[in-house]
Parts: sequence; structure tokens; C-alpha cells
Amino acid sequence: MTPKRLTSLLESFVRALDTFKAALDQHAKAIHEQQQAAERQREPEVQQIINPELRLPVAVSEYCRAQAETQPAKERRERIRTFLEIAAFLAAAILAYFTYSTLQQVKRQADAAEHSLKESGNAFRTDERAWVAFDILNLIFQKGYPLEIVTEFTNSGKTPALKVQTCQVAEIVENSRRDIDLSCPDKARSPGFTIVMPGRHLHRLSNAAGYNWKGPSPTTDGLLNDHLLHRLSHDSRVFLYGRVDYRDVFDKPHWITFCSILIILPGTVAGMPQTKNWVDCQNGNDVNTNH
Repeated sequence: MTPKRLTSLLESFVRALDTFKAALDQHAKAIHEQQQAAERQREPEVQQIINPELRLPVAVSEYCRAQAETQPAKERRERIRTFLEIAAFLAAAILAYFTYSTLQQVKRQADAAEHSLKESGNAFRTDERAWVAFDILNLIFQKGYPLEIVTEFTNSGKTPALKVQTCQVAEIVENSRRDIDLSCPDKARSPGFTIVMPGRHLHRLSNAAGYNWKGPSPTTDGLLNDHLLHRLSHDSRVFLYGRVDYRDVFDKPHWITFCSILIILPGTVAGMPQTKNWVDCQNGNDVNTNH
């Protein structure tokens, strides 16, 4: 192949390449223009998507607006309800306090009324009940006779004394003796029970020279003799003690205890006669407090 022919082929090949390159450039340009057109078409959608203004559905918007309008009213209602609940609690507490105070006052008044009624009842029973008292009525103090002591139990109350039972002991005790037993044995009690009407009396008789239910008799025959007279004038005394039990018409039990000492002062050479006197013991005189 001649050089001229080769040059002609090369030139044709170069022109073909130029034509192919121009076609490629045109095709690339067309593709670029299509892409730009497609991007321009998508721009409104992108702008619509990234639009900062949020558009909610109508129902949701209406609900939100209603909520925004009613929220202050709800908050006010909540505050009012809370205030009313606190006020109701305080009112209930105050009412409970005053109710408790009233109940306490009513209870105190009821207790006072009950106490007053009880006191009135006690005063009535005290005024109307039986009252039994003890007294020494007579004394036989003569040689050759029993040393008899007559006691009297009188009902000074307004109603009868029921189930009355007396117990009485007359005992000769040495002056030097200190441990004197003032208890009354059952054998010295009166047999059975009796009733003492208002203003009436009950009598008991004891012989200090005879058997006293608590020890040997000071004499063999129960009579006052010279030896016993000498003892009573110098180193011994007569103790009279005992107890009375009874019930009133209100079925309340009562009792009294009594104790007396016979003091004998011998006559003097100047002509003063012998004197006898009863005095109360330091112990042994008592009465129950159950009125």
C-alpha cells in the first residue's frame, strides 16, 4: 500500500472517530438535559416535603384547637375540685372535732347526772335505812350476885333492821395485859336472827363473873365474891366488847363493833364512895362505811 493510500485511510478513521465523539457528546448532552428536566420536575415535591409548615388533618386540627380552648377551663376545674376536696376534708375534720367534743361533754353530763342520781339514791337510802346503835343499859355490881351487864341495841333509823345478830363478850382482864383479843367467837353470837323495828330495842345480858366463851370462868359459881372485888379494885378491869350485824330494807349489809372498859375507883377513908364508870376502848369501836 502506497503512503498516499495509508494517509487517506487514517484521515477517514480520524473523521469517523470525530463523528462518533460528536455523537457521544450530543448523547451525553441529551442525557444531561433529561436529568435536569427530571430534577426540575421533582423540585416542587421536594419543596413540598421539606416545607417547614406542618399541615395536620382537619379533624386533628379541630381536636387540638378544642383542646387548647378547653385546657384553661379544665385546669380551673381541677384547681376548684382540689380546693373543694381540701375544704371538705377540713370541714369533716372540724365537724369530727366538734362532734367528739360534744360527745365528751354529753358523756361528762351523763356521768355527772349518773353520779348525782347515785348520790341522791345513796342519800335517800342513808336517810331511810336502819341505824343500830349500842349502849350499856345497866350493871349489877354487888357481892353474891352475878356481875351482870345489860346492853341495849337500838334502831334509830326510819326502817326496820333485818337479820339482826349480836355477839357480845364480858371478860375480866388484868391491867398488865396488853394483847387483848377483841374478836367475838361464834359461840357468843345470838341464836338465829331477829328484826328490830324503828325506835325499838334489843337487849343482851352478859355475866363477867361467869363463862365468857373465851376462857375459864373467873369464879366457880359465876358470882361476884371478895377475891374478884379485890381484883377489880386493884389490878383488873372488865372489858365488854362485841359486834352487831344486820341488813337494811335495801338489802345492804351493815355492822358495828363496840368495846367498853369498866373503871372502878375504890372508896376513900374520907368517905368517898366507890365509883364505877364505863369508858370506850382505844380500839374496837367501828362502823362500816357502806351506807
